[in-house]
Amino acid sequence: MEATGSPPHSTAAVAPAAENNATTTGSRPYSTTDISPSAENYATPDPAVSQSISKSSSEPMEIIGSTAEPMEINDVGAGPAPESQNATGAPTAQETAAAQENFHGHDLFVCLASSPSSHATQTLRHGRPRRLCSRTTPQAQGPADLSKEVDIEALIAISVGFPVDSLTEEEIEANVVSQIGGAEQANYIIVRNHILARWRSNVAVWLTKDQVLESIRAEHKNLVNAAYNFLLHHGYINFGVAPAIKDVKSKLFCETPKGSVIVIGAGLSGLVAARQLIFLGFKVVVLEGRARPGGRVRTKKMSGTDGSVVGAADLGGSVLTGINGNPLGVLARQLGFPLHKVRDICPLYLPNGRMVNSDVDSKVEVSFNKLLDRVCKLRQGIMDEIRSVDISLGTALEAFRRVYKVAEEPLERMLLDWHLANLEYANATLMSNLSMAFWDQDDPYEMGGDHCFIPGGNERLIRALAEDLPIFYDHPVESVRYGSDGVLVYAGGQEYRSDMVLCTVPLGVLKKGEIEFVPELPQRKKDAIERLGFGLLNKVAILFPYDFWGGEIDTFGHLTEDPNMRGEFFLFYSYSSVAGDLSLLLLWLEKLLSSLKGCLQLNHPKGIAVPDPVQAVCTRWGQDQFSYGSYSYVAIGASGDDYDILAENVADRVFFAGEATNKQYPATMHGAFLSGMREAAHIMRVGGRRSVAPAAQVNTVNHESKDLDPLFETPDLAFGSFSILFDPQSTDMESNALLRVAVGSEKSDSDNIYLYGYIERKQAIELNTLEEDVKRMEMLTHNFQVRLVGRNSLCNAAESLISRIKSADLSSVGRAEDCSGVTEILRSLVRIRQYKNQKFELKGTRHDLNNMRDLLVKQFRFPTDSMLILAEKEPYQAPTRKNIQDAFQWLMRDIQSGDSLVFYFSGHGLRQRSVHGDEIDGFDETICPVDFETNGMISDNYINKTIVNPLIQGVTLHAIIDSCHSGTVLDLPYVYNINTGKWDDNRAPSGESKDTCGGKAICFSACEDYQQAADTSAFSINNKMAGAMTSTFIRAVEQAVINKQKLTYQGILKTYA
Repeated sequence: MEATGSPPHSTAAVAPAAENNATTTGSRPYSTTDISPSAENYATPDPAVSQSISKSSSEPMEIIGSTAEPMEINDVGAGPAPESQNATGAPTAQETAAAQENFHGHDLFVCLASSPSSHATQTLRHGRPRRLCSRTTPQAQGPADLSKEVDIEALIAISVGFPVDSLTEEEIEANVVSQIGGAEQANYIIVRNHILARWRSNVAVWLTKDQVLESIRAEHKNLVNAAYNFLLHHGYINFGVAPAIKDVKSKLFCETPKGSVIVIGAGLSGLVAARQLIFLGFKVVVLEGRARPGGRVRTKKMSGTDGSVVGAADLGGSVLTGINGNPLGVLARQLGFPLHKVRDICPLYLPNGRMVNSDVDSKVEVSFNKLLDRVCKLRQGIMDEIRSVDISLGTALEAFRRVYKVAEEPLERMLLDWHLANLEYANATLMSNLSMAFWDQDDPYEMGGDHCFIPGGNERLIRALAEDLPIFYDHPVESVRYGSDGVLVYAGGQEYRSDMVLCTVPLGVLKKGEIEFVPELPQRKKDAIERLGFGLLNKVAILFPYDFWGGEIDTFGHLTEDPNMRGEFFLFYSYSSVAGDLSLLLLWLEKLLSSLKGCLQLNHPKGIAVPDPVQAVCTRWGQDQFSYGSYSYVAIGASGDDYDILAENVADRVFFAGEATNKQYPATMHGAFLSGMREAAHIMRVGGRRSVAPAAQVNTVNHESKDLDPLFETPDLAFGSFSILFDPQSTDMESNALLRVAVGSEKSDSDNIYLYGYIERKQAIELNTLEEDVKRMEMLTHNFQVRLVGRNSLCNAAESLISRIKSADLSSVGRAEDCSGVTEILRSLVRIRQYKNQKFELKGTRHDLNNMRDLLVKQFRFPTDSMLILAEKEPYQAPTRKNIQDAFQWLMRDIQSGDSLVFYFSGHGLRQRSVHGDEIDGFDETICPVDFETNGMISDNYINKTIVNPLIQGVTLHAIIDSCHSGTVLDLPYVYNINTGKWDDNRAPSGESKDTCGGKAICFSACEDYQQAADTSAFSINNKMAGAMTSTFIRAVEQAVINKQKLTYQGILKTYA
């Protein structure tokens, strides 16, 4: 049982703090200086190159020919943007001079030419909080005669991850040019960069091929086609969640599906891959073991008991590490999210609370970087030997430290330990576990630009990516069977068939063997899974009532005298700039109490009054059955090649994505994102090679459909031209259904042509709420992205469903009278046509009604003429949608102070995807009238608006809801936690107020939102069925009366518990 309510002290949620909304001046199409929703922070080129581009977009761009000469431009993408700027945001004269000196100095050069690319050397640069590295390419010979526009476009392509003057492996595999090397390749690269930069200049709109051709000469149309198609299909352009992008994608690729794909995991890589696969023409379903999307990206909303302090902290992936070219930065721009730059200042504090001397700090940091440099030189000299006998990075650093007598003083040793702890944090493991040879193999590919937070947390990106996707939550995958005829996945007690499967579970889950693969994965892949490391980094998020540490810094460090405890609360992240109110994020490896104590000790000696924390939350990623850790690292004996091995598909049936499959960007959120895009493109290529049944011709559809005609003679649901058959083996609202749409003559069924679709039960109900077939078809194709096909073009999953329907005894499945144990499952059904005399009839509701009426009359002296009872005895008294809505109006009519209102409901309850952004779990709760199949359900939003919000001061509403998924069915702002005795915050994430107008509302619910209720005869002496929650509630009230106890809500809950 769950109680929700609106205590008198409830207040509206505090709005997030204002962010830096700096804008860019000038007319440069690729802004590089500021971080805002309207401008991505690209690396700033040389001042001579980064002036306003005056060339008209309609003027054809000259393409380099066979006599092309190489050209040099400076790439400062690996370095941070200048800190100081004048009032206009433009570089100062001193900065311009410095940049010019840097341009002619030693930084990165790129070359565009028809000659083969040369091998790159590497220069290491170290910084806080993670060691960074820039790439260098030897200076090429030849005049710099390409346009400034091409220069900037090349920089943008580099920031996204494309090589300077060569093709990626994906481009080679896609055959974008007829011959590797030469003028065609050089011209292709320029065209590709132009298309990429043009879309990046405005990521909110769809870039068409015709728009690109306006600025490219006609003779290079074949290069435009090759580059555009590659960038589109691999997710480099026209991706994301901007309304214009989503609108165009919903209208494209409407032909017969290329195949079906099951995506395992709704983390970043899974969500991205699913969206791209749907766009590419595949049928997709996502199976997620958790009750939420996001995987290791999780934002925790925190608040005090009175709701006066509210904050949000990312407990998993938190920082956008490098915004230049980062696809997550693109999503933030599309959604209008401002980005908060993590400021570079990170003061360090001694155990006594005093700040470390900056000179000593700098000295030790230089020594630390020199130790790393010496390790790099050592491994370069003995690389062949390292491949056979690897040692840990910690062993090598400690050996050099002793040889060169580094940090022998106590203070210097504490500082060195802090830097080592920082390196361990970056890899989520101890130095003793890291491979000396390959621990930093991904450094050359680091994203350039600032590191940023998203105000409100990264879950905002997750919600946007998960919207409208067919995700089955609480469906942990047990096994994957694959062969020449497709894939069979077992999850949540059901089986799913498809052509291919994409596995995006974390490396920790693969290491644990939680998913059985039949046949077993190749030994090569199993060895890579074993060799790679999967680290553990836990966090403590602490909410304070106010900012006592000062808001001018985002990070600060804490030294410890014990080298064995160097990683305990060594680094603090302040979320006060982005969390909505004030919170502090603290990284930890030991006990929460110790972390809190360290935090207090850190500031107390400075004379600062440290307040008591309002709330603290700690993570347990190592115990999470859906992750078993935090992120991957290169362990001793492993190498970057193991990431590539893990990314290899098996038999063109089983594919893998996730940060641990991305050699260039492991252990990052953008690495997971890019791996999802990569595998979507791989699946498209494989699907193109595999033979797919062609779309059925319209004039043969009826002949193909003959085996389904008997099934649709008695559909489970029918409205207009639509007929629905449900899965007889599942009663879950997210289970599947077979849809048939009659297209043709209204006069004769024989003239109709039947098309089919594979949808979810909840989608069928949503279709039924609309009144016209035209609107239903628009929702089906536009909102649900369902493609209607002929009988022979149905996917494997649909064929499996048809087999279950044919073999099921539809007349006997699920009748409540068969056994009481079945009823608990059936109460969550969302597709029953009515309650009475149907296979999903609830036997206990009539007894619930009688028992509750007796309680109100006998115990609380309610006059019978003050009750309005809706039952199915007479049509005008039936609890139809309209009658219930009219009853709400009757209940609230002429209310005045002192009134006590009661709303009791016993029946079916359901959940449906929320489209308003007002639900923490993403689902609206509903109650089901007897006619909900034809006229729709009644949502929590409607109930709140009708009988909660109008409550004036002095009026109390008592609601008792005995149905499934009823925990927050009134959308009250607080939920009472029986275990803690406190009210948990349930206010809408959107900030919308769901409170009363001064009155009180209390709701007793049968279960939590994700749970199901049940009937029982346990409380009856004559074996009569009744709602378990109703029976318990009545017994609790009667017991209190018998014992002459004061009747309180808390007392009822305690009696129930």
